[in-house]
Amino acid sequence: MQSKIKIKATKEEVWNALTDFNKFPIWNPFIISISGKLEIGSQLNVNIKPPNGKKMTFKPKLVTLEENVELTWLGRFLFRGILDGKHTFKIIEKDEGSVEFIHRERFSGVLLFFLGRKFMQNTKSGFEEMNLS
Repeated sequence: MQSKIKIKATKEEVWNALTDFNKFPIWNPFIISISGKLEIGSQLNVNIKPPNGKKMTFKPKLVTLEENVELTWLGRFLFRGILDGKHTFKIIEKDEGSVEFIHRERFSGVLLFFLGRKFMQNTKSGFEEMNLS
């Protein structure tokens, strides 16, 4: 699933907002907190609150970190294959002074079948709320 929005800001401004984890509770209604080191291989502690959903905490591993361009983490529930989520934030420079901000989640695993459409809809709604913040 994917969501994107055009933002009137530089890639550096968007990157700074995205990587300033301490300010997430102030502006982000979906990802309500993140803690951990901003370096590849580190484990983050991420708390989300999807619209119409329950607060969830997970501990993904940071797998891609390209300054001003991309941040990707990989989360797993229990162990590989149960429920895996690869979340990517991407910043693409467009016109002068604007960027396209994309965030994408690729879910896989046996638990996905049981979570159903509502889980996916709530997650996508959370992406869109974050985009508008």
